[in-house]
Formats: sequence, C-alpha cells, structure tokens
Amino acid sequence: MPAAYTRTICLGKLQIPVLLYTVIQDNNIHFNQLHKDTKERVLSKKTCPHSEGEVKPKDIIKGYQYIKDNYVIFSEEELQQCKMQKDKTIQINQFCNLSEIDSINYDTPYFMVPNVGGEKAFELLRMSMMDGRKVAIAKTILVSKEILASLLPTQNGIIMRSLYYADDIKEAPPYAKSEMSSDEILAISQLVDSMTKKFEHAFFHDEYALQIKALVDKKIETHDVVKVNEEVPQLPVLEAIRESIIKANPTGNKPRKSKEKDVSKSKADFDPAPHSSQK
Repeated sequence: MPAAYTRTICLGKLQIPVLLYTVIQDNNIHFNQLHKDTKERVLSKKTCPHSEGEVKPKDIIKGYQYIKDNYVIFSEEELQQCKMQKDKTIQINQFCNLSEIDSINYDTPYFMVPNVGGEKAFELLRMSMMDGRKVAIAKTILVSKEILASLLPTQNGIIMRSLYYADDIKEAPPYAKSEMSSDEILAISQLVDSMTKKFEHAFFHDEYALQIKALVDKKIETHDVVKVNEEVPQLPVLEAIRESIIKANPTGNKPRKSKEKDVSKSKADFDPAPHSSQK
C-alpha cells in the first residue's frame, strides 16, 4: 500500500527518514442521497447568496471570521509560509513514560517504518524506547494542521498517534456520587469478575454493518435495484402531445376550440409570403 506521508524524524542533529501509513480502514456503510422520484443522486453545490449559479473553485478564497460577518482574508501563499519550516519533519521535543499520557488524549494512529537510508537510526531509536519503556513526544504537520504526536515503540516498528492539545479536551461533566453499601460493592465486584476474560479483538464485529451488507447482497440478487440515466423511450409526436395534454389537464375538461376565422387570420398574419389576390 502507498505511504500516506513521507517525513523526517529530527532528534537533535540526528535525522531519520520515515514513511507513515494509515492504520484504520473504512468499513462503514455509506449511503448516497437520491431523489425519491428520479432515483438520481442529489448533488451538493457551492453557492453564494449574492451571485447566481454555482461558485467555481477558482473564485473561492479562505477567510477567518473574527466577528460575525467580518473576515480576515488569507492567500494560499501566506498559509504555506506559516507551515513551510515544519512541513516535512517530525520534531521530537521530549520523551516520557507511557503512563503519563491519558488515553483520552489519543487520536489518529499511523504505522511508522524507516525510509531508505534511515533503517539503522530508526532501529536504534525503537530499541532504545523499548528498553527504557519510553515514548517520544513530537510535533509535525499533517494536512494543514500542526499536530502533537506520540511515538510508541512496538515489536514491529513504531506507532505514531496524534494527540489532542490540552485545550481541545473538554472537562468531564460532574455528577452526584451515591453512597454504596458493602454488599453492593461486593455484588458488583463479583459480577465484574464473572465477566472478566482475555480480550479477543477479532471476536467483535459491527453487527449493524453486517446486516446492511447482507441486505444489499439480497437486493442485488433479487434485482431489487434501480438504474439511473436510462434512456427514455421516444413517443410519436402526436401521442406525446396527447399525453402532455392529459398531464396538464387531469380534470378532463375539454379545451375551448378556436374559431375558424381566427385560425385563418392567424395563418395570414404569420405567413412569410402571403399570396396576392390580385393578378
């Protein structure tokens, strides 16, 4: 699989080229929104209240709203200059014990392996952290955001996990703690003990997704599907006109016929080369 990012670990003057690979694959069921009559996909278009039609990508710029309806405008060049220095590096700031990082701070994981030329230094770093039971705290830029990250050594490499910044985490909501009797504490402890066993990750599945996939397969097998953009059969002109009249006049009222003289007059008025009555 292709690497998601190419980066260089910076540890003092030591530089280690590495590759980052995504860990998570998307197994979620995704639905498209369709028009209930035509069964065609509903599209999202970018529009502006003060201009007609869809806004083209070349006409879109970025702005930061500092107060309502007031923006500071940024160019792509200005944003690139802000991240240019750290864009391709993973700067290690310190090491710490794994227990010092609260699990709530962890975000997206990435597999990290050495790139060409960095194999020896990468392995030295991994073994040193494993032996000392340490993790590295670093900063880098992914997409358009500077992230805080932890580098966790494993038997098969290093896992880089992005971390939330301290001000990203909300405070836990308070709640009133009830008093408990010794019998209640004993009973819940026995329940927990009775359900305690080795965690087998592969045992757990997304039951909802499996049911939806089974239903999708069944609908395809029984041809319970719709196809969009099918060619509409062309009706003969007269039949098409008659069906259009019926659709426009569902009550069945007969349209009033035009008088013959009016029709003759209309023909004369619109005849591009009327015949002269005089010879």
